Amino acid sequence: MGVDSYLELFTTLYGWQLYNNIWGILMATGLVFIPFIVILIRNFVSVNTSMEANAGSAALVRRMEIDIVLALTVVVLAGQPAINLHMNDLSFTPPATLDNPAPTAVDPSSTGTTFGHPDGGFTGAPSSVPVPVWWYGVMALSSGINQAIITGFPATNELREIERAMRSLYIEDANLRHEVNQFYSRCYVPARSKFQRDQPSAAAPILANQGRDDPDWIGSHVYRQLPGYYDSLNAGNPVPGFPVDMSRETDQYWMDTSGSLSHGIPTCQQWWEDASHGLRQRLLEDNSRTQRVVTWVQSRFPGLTVEERQDTLARNILEQAPQSYVDSVASLRERDTGGMDLPGPLSFSVLGMVGSGNELFTQGVSAIGLVSFYTLFMEPTLALILQALPFIQALTLMGIYAMLPLVLLFGMYQPSILLVGAIAIFTVKFWAVLWHITLWVDNNLLQSLYTGTSLLERVGPDLKSILLTTIIAGLYLGLPVIWSAMMGWVGFKAVGAINSATSELSSSSKQAGQQGGNLANRVATKGKGR
Repeated sequence: MGVDSYLELFTTLYGWQLYNNIWGILMATGLVFIPFIVILIRNFVSVNTSMEANAGSAALVRRMEIDIVLALTVVVLAGQPAINLHMNDLSFTPPATLDNPAPTAVDPSSTGTTFGHPDGGFTGAPSSVPVPVWWYGVMALSSGINQAIITGFPATNELREIERAMRSLYIEDANLRHEVNQFYSRCYVPARSKFQRDQPSAAAPILANQGRDDPDWIGSHVYRQLPGYYDSLNAGNPVPGFPVDMSRETDQYWMDTSGSLSHGIPTCQQWWEDASHGLRQRLLEDNSRTQRVVTWVQSRFPGLTVEERQDTLARNILEQAPQSYVDSVASLRERDTGGMDLPGPLSFSVLGMVGSGNELFTQGVSAIGLVSFYTLFMEPTLALILQALPFIQALTLMGIYAMLPLVLLFGMYQPSILLVGAIAIFTVKFWAVLWHITLWVDNNLLQSLYTGTSLLERVGPDLKSILLTTIIAGLYLGLPVIWSAMMGWVGFKAVGAINSATSELSSSSKQAGQQGGNLANRVATKGKGR
């Protein structure tokens, strides 16, 4: 029997354990028999106050037979626990993520989470708990329908997960951060200054292909492709990993002056692009999470060339640099340029990678507070909603399971309670399907609004992302509310129909009793006449 979250594995068992505790209390105190007493009294009073005395006994017996049989049926099917729900009967298959692209189903005995862990919560869950036949069937049917719909739904690319993963990239190795600083000061700042000074017309085709903001980051194609920039500048000092190459003038000069050289001194272009020891490649291999993102992007965006994928990921990694690193880069910029105000954002804070177009948007929208609202409220709120919804569903179901004995008792074991409880359980469990639909819509809208690599290249929020996040957050909350309201109306109408049918059944028995009583009166009267 499938469930929809790690927590539900345990709340299902605890919910039915609470059900058994409450049902046991009702049985031990005799409260469970009160509805039968009420049935007897209600029928006795109703029959004897609305019929002739001679016909009342017959109607009383027939109506009580029907009401008691219906009540006993409800108790047997939905009240008395009968089928054991074992811990291993429950399973949950987590969605695919960056860290676990091919998840396997888990059960409460081994979830791989802190739920049920000796050092965590929800420990001591019962290994087996009895469940009434009706509710066991309702749960099994609801879970089966959910799994069938979700499995049969079109596949989704999990673009929202990719977007979050891109924003989580970072530089872990302190030596690599230092090397990026060195590259910035020895390669990027001189190249940027030369570009601003010369404004070469040969850069126009490159800018048309790579975007106007290409010169605003250290891996710029302009500086790598135009002669006189990265091909002419060099690291200045030996860089670990690069072998000594006497064909390079830098290596020859060092050997002539120092007489020893353990590592080579590459040009800035070699320093960035080298497939084995280049700075770009080392950024992509810095930590295991970054490597998984590289693999994931490659599988989800097969149309990207190797260079496009490497440049996009390297640019995002540098964008996620910690604040202390940003400060150090800003200090380097001020020192290496003599305080000259180079064009771009703090721009070159985060290595000058925020393009002028996005900067213009950000500055304009920040004036009315949308960017701050999105960054500080909307995005965290959506993430919080996604984390909280499975918890809400699991705890709601636990509450429904636990309170069913009292619902049966106060409902006087009416058959309509079977439908009410079934609709409640099915409605809450179906929330998972609605959330999956919302996830599918979210990913397809992302794919439509950000075609190609624009999703990976986007830095900071824009109007489309703000609008989309607002819509998706509303769907995650709104669809379950609308669905629950609709099912509540369906339940109300269905309960009315069941009660009407039960009343007609009782009325038929009442009429039969009246007819039997009248017949007996006629026979007795004729007998007296003779």
